Amino acid sequence: MTVLIGIVSGQGTFINTHFYFLAFSLTAPLIVPITHGKRLAVLCLECLAVYLGLEYFQWAPAPEVLQLPADTVKRLELLITVSCSGILFMAFYISESFSEELEIRLRTMASTDTLTQLANRRTFQTALVRALALAQRNATPMCLAILDVDFFKRVNDTYGHDTGDAVLQHVAQVMQSAARGGDLVARFGGEEFVVLMHDCVVDKALVAAERIRLALQSTPCLVGVHTIAVTASIGIAQWHVGTEAKQWLEAADNALYRAKQAGRNRVELAALASSAA
Repeated sequence: MTVLIGIVSGQGTFINTHFYFLAFSLTAPLIVPITHGKRLAVLCLECLAVYLGLEYFQWAPAPEVLQLPADTVKRLELLITVSCSGILFMAFYISESFSEELEIRLRTMASTDTLTQLANRRTFQTALVRALALAQRNATPMCLAILDVDFFKRVNDTYGHDTGDAVLQHVAQVMQSAARGGDLVARFGGEEFVVLMHDCVVDKALVAAERIRLALQSTPCLVGVHTIAVTASIGIAQWHVGTEAKQWLEAADNALYRAKQAGRNRVELAALASSAA
């Protein structure tokens, strides 16, 4: 004997409740983000399996309908309606939460360097433009530091690129810890990093850069059984009224070049003249 799960309306029409499982398995993918496809697929497959199982029993030989009293039928109708509405509401609520979480994650990925978790070059350049506009308006002192990891190619050639990545992550962590609060530390590309120092005169910038240099020098990078000494060369440029971003970056880069030429593991200051001169 096969017993169908369902309710009988006042006109004697039999309603299979298992169609609700089919409805949910078909509509849920429309309201739950595709990024959570694995979790959603499991739920939909479970509902679809329940539907197919009950559908099979419906067409099995000699089915027998289990009829229920009218008051019980009304309660079941209400229960089924509330349950299905609740499931769809929960799916929609979860969808909204996941969408917000996804948006935050995508925004973070777009602004963050995936290896070091520092601000990436695009984020730095955007911040640089905004900082220059503010400094132009308020004549706020600012300094820029460009840091290059000394002999980084030698690390890659000796230990491999995975170890090189670990060294870059180590440098990023040390820089973030040693930098002044409020300054923007970013990965500029390859083994180059930048620090945008807000409201900072050149004397303070030199102290901040020297602190970063000493922190790197005194904190070797431990990768497996290897202890890798890490040093860096740093170039600093002070901003002057009227100086554009490209000029400022070039001045800091020239100071970095002089630091390398002078033996590396040192800080050099660029004498950036005012545009009025």
